[in-house]
Amino acid sequence: MYNFKTFFQRFLRWESAHTAQSQEDSFELRLSLEILKSERFRLIIIIGLGIIAAGQAFSTEYLIPQQSRPLKGIFRNFSLVHWGLFMLGAVVYETIALGFVQKALKTRRMPPKIIRYMSLIIEVSFPTMLMLLLGARIHPIYAAHTPIILHYAIFIALSVLQLHFAASALSGFVAGAGYFFVCWHTLPIHGEVTVTLENYYFVSSTIVFAKSFLLFGMGIITGLVAYQLRKTLIRSLLAQEEKNAIVGMFGQYVSPSVAEKLIEQKQHFKAELTGEERRVTVMFLDIRDFTSFSEKRSPQEVVQYLNTLFGHCIGIINKHNGIVNKFLGDGFMAVFGAPFSSGSASQDVHNAVSAMQEILKTIDSLNDNGLIPETQVGIGLHTGVAVTGSVGSDERKEYTIIGDTVNLASRLEQMTKQLSVRALLTDAVYEYLSEEARRNISCKPLPPLKVRGREEAVTVYQAL
Repeated sequence: MYNFKTFFQRFLRWESAHTAQSQEDSFELRLSLEILKSERFRLIIIIGLGIIAAGQAFSTEYLIPQQSRPLKGIFRNFSLVHWGLFMLGAVVYETIALGFVQKALKTRRMPPKIIRYMSLIIEVSFPTMLMLLLGARIHPIYAAHTPIILHYAIFIALSVLQLHFAASALSGFVAGAGYFFVCWHTLPIHGEVTVTLENYYFVSSTIVFAKSFLLFGMGIITGLVAYQLRKTLIRSLLAQEEKNAIVGMFGQYVSPSVAEKLIEQKQHFKAELTGEERRVTVMFLDIRDFTSFSEKRSPQEVVQYLNTLFGHCIGIINKHNGIVNKFLGDGFMAVFGAPFSSGSASQDVHNAVSAMQEILKTIDSLNDNGLIPETQVGIGLHTGVAVTGSVGSDERKEYTIIGDTVNLASRLEQMTKQLSVRALLTDAVYEYLSEEARRNISCKPLPPLKVRGREEAVTVYQAL
């Protein structure tokens, strides 16, 4: 036997498909929360308009003498108190609805669609109920042609904030059907009254049908606007999700331009995260004598110093389309050519060399101007094939570059201290440089170096 109690409980249950702790930051939940915020704003507007309308009704009723009111003959049996009380009732209803929305935002759960649609039907029916109330107190022929019909337009327009085509279309349908019902109920559209030029606007069924279909059309148009806004919001949230993923993968020092390029190349980017071989240029930078420096200063001074120095270096790396892949205490590893290339391996190498030169010049300038304590760095630069990809667990992943290319760049940086030079680059880097680039870079060849972990000596150049 079907359990109707269970069905009813499920019917009223708040949607919780996206409320699990593991999914709190999911795209669906973020979208739902944005829609709830929009719905809250819509309800606040309706409540505000209702309070204003009620206040206007009561003030008119008690502050303006009856004999001074226009059309007092038409509205002889209608008190504005009725209008005000109706508006206050609507305000109470919308306030209760606002409370449910606030609860939804607090619990991060969306109410069931059926409840949201039922609430919308009740809201859009307010003008219908008000016209029926008015038609019972005044001449019926005037009830459907008062400015109350404009209330339908307000509710239809505000339905766009629900960001759902069906909600706006339903608003238009309820408004059109409600208005047609009022006219059918109160106006002689069945041929009971002869239609003349003088009364055509009030009693013509054509006018009634036209207004009803116009309200429905407004709902359709508003629904299309809501649909487009929803698409725009989704694109915006997806772009933010992708940026967050990039930041989470590469660290907060990914430049906006790099993030945008990764989003533009998202298909390649997603494929690369699974792992691939590609040619990259790797830079290792280390601060000389950092241990002795830090021992003589407070932790706050050390952090401030690192932030100042790395801030300049990171800016230079970003400017030359590289990324800082890892921070290594008193140094960092930067990569050019991954996760995206500037166009060619030659261009990636050129970017890395240009960044190296600018970093050295910037540090010299900072030293000369006394902006940082006297600082010397060592830089190792090498280009070659490496394995790139995302390594880690679902809770924590890191974009990693591994391989002999990385190891050799690290070894060269370590050897700069032994050789008392500031920067070393391999012949692989030098060979990728154009003749013009070679003329612009100050470097000289050194005797082949025996590098730990490699059987053959490595041909290197010293950057001056």
